[in-house]
Amino acid sequence: MQTNNKYLVYGVVIVVLIVVAVLAISKYNNASKQTAQPNGKNLKIAQNMAVPPAAQVTTIASAQIPSLMPAGLPWEDNAQILQNSEVKDPSTGKTHVSRSYISAKSLDANYSTYQKFIQTDGWVLSSSVNQPTVKNLVATKSGNELSITISSNTQKQVTVSVVYSY
Repeated sequence: MQTNNKYLVYGVVIVVLIVVAVLAISKYNNASKQTAQPNGKNLKIAQNMAVPPAAQVTTIASAQIPSLMPAGLPWEDNAQILQNSEVKDPSTGKTHVSRSYISAKSLDANYSTYQKFIQTDGWVLSSSVNQPTVKNLVATKSGNELSITISSNTQKQVTVSVVYSY
């Protein structure tokens, strides 16, 4: 069981890093402009040909809730923390704070809890997924984004991942 948790931690960290990398690449690609040519075709002109700087990842102690997370998030007491970090992306200027943990609650109970938080804390729900083995809530507030993913693996272990981007 301990080995499975180790692989789960690695998997969650890899997923978070991939999401940050995709966001950085997307932002970098959007930095190019299109300009109309006399023949009517568009030509992309790169504004900056330099390679974007690498994201800065800071691991936060698992006993500590990241200080930059929105106040009032309904964290589960005594949960096993899988990942707790802050990623600063210099190419976008955004910071992504994340915390993932194994929950003793069901997928539906977690979904309901976080959905209620979003509704009562003034967030605007921009998308949601409510499937049997994965649930996701994405909300915005004051230009910032909160993404909550709740999933279940083959051993019926429920994982909650919260990412706050500002």
